[in-house]
Amino acid sequence: MKPDSTTSKVQRRIDYFILLLLIANSGFPFFSGSEFIQIFLFLFTLGLVVKRKVSIDQHFFIVIIIFLVVEILQIAFYGMFNYKTFVGTYVKLSLIYFIVKLLDKNFVSYYVNILYVLSIIGLFFYIFSFIPGFVNFFLSNITPLFKSPFEGKISFYEKAPNIIIYCFDSSLISDFRNSGPFWEPGAFAVFLSIALLFNIISSGTITNKQNIVFIVSILTTISTAGYIALFLIFVGYYTFDKKISSKLLMIIIVLLSVTLFSRLDFLKVKIFEDIATANETTSSRFGSALADYQLFVKSPVIGWGRGDARYGGKTFLKFSQEEHRNNGIFVLLATYGIFISLIYFYLIYKSFYYMVQNWEYGTWFPTISLVIVLILGFSQGIFSLPFFYSFLFLFLNFKKPRTQISF
Repeated sequence: MKPDSTTSKVQRRIDYFILLLLIANSGFPFFSGSEFIQIFLFLFTLGLVVKRKVSIDQHFFIVIIIFLVVEILQIAFYGMFNYKTFVGTYVKLSLIYFIVKLLDKNFVSYYVNILYVLSIIGLFFYIFSFIPGFVNFFLSNITPLFKSPFEGKISFYEKAPNIIIYCFDSSLISDFRNSGPFWEPGAFAVFLSIALLFNIISSGTITNKQNIVFIVSILTTISTAGYIALFLIFVGYYTFDKKISSKLLMIIIVLLSVTLFSRLDFLKVKIFEDIATANETTSSRFGSALADYQLFVKSPVIGWGRGDARYGGKTFLKFSQEEHRNNGIFVLLATYGIFISLIYFYLIYKSFYYMVQNWEYGTWFPTISLVIVLILGFSQGIFSLPFFYSFLFLFLNFKKPRTQISF
């Protein structure tokens, strides 16, 4: 996908760099969750905003105020305050807004191009992983050289062996699943699905070379949510295409998908097992949803926050399976309550809506895109990741707001 040709080569390189670092901070084991990276990005992008004289939208301040009010109420009601967590919210929101504004409409093309390169690299390592001894060689000789200097304090989550641009998750050996550079195959499927949605909207087709690579890469993740998302993308695309051949292809895809769902264990059996064990463990998406739902109903309006009160005010000496969560929708509800959650989901829809308007693709696609993102969010804790906060602001690049403040 070609970016805007009016930007200089130096500016494009800088913009690619900051977006890649944002993606890496959201999902690469080497960089994920690093406070240092977020502070660096905040300062670096702030400098770029001033240098390029970027206008600041009223919407940015509205989002900041909404989060601020909710977090102040959380502190007032639950009495737990962590200044690092509190300040971190606004550092993260600011740097993400700066990146979205700096890249403007190129945000979409740069993201697609970055994921395209990462997909090709991922497929290279995935194909070679079938050669006996290839993975063991990297695990023994190469990955130890890439120990992350940004290790978090929670020892419960062990970062998978990686070489930054590729992650050798244990499922690569046990189940031949492709993680790309992300922490696990399901996460790779999430970011690939977003790239596929972006590229379909901006290119108007599902059959260009980038989308074919994305589709093949999603298939190699063997991710339940990734496959469901891919199925919905195909059905959405071909259902609303006016060609007769597309209608026939859609019917074939539906029939094939139903057959695969009934026969592949990681689709049908895994989903029903997750439902059956929802009351027993938070390792399943349904168990995680149930645990956070129980917290949500105790504080439905403002949630519990990201700090020490996150688990309903409960304190624990060691982070364990009981505190583990992996259902992004219910993590968001338990963290910030219904008000911010609905705003978040609405702005995801709004971002896709204005993208569709910009490229004149199809008025039905924003709804499908939102449903797909929610399905992906049900399977992974994505809505707390820095990259996904970009949806709070992304629509601004496709519709000029009335009120702006220039630096």
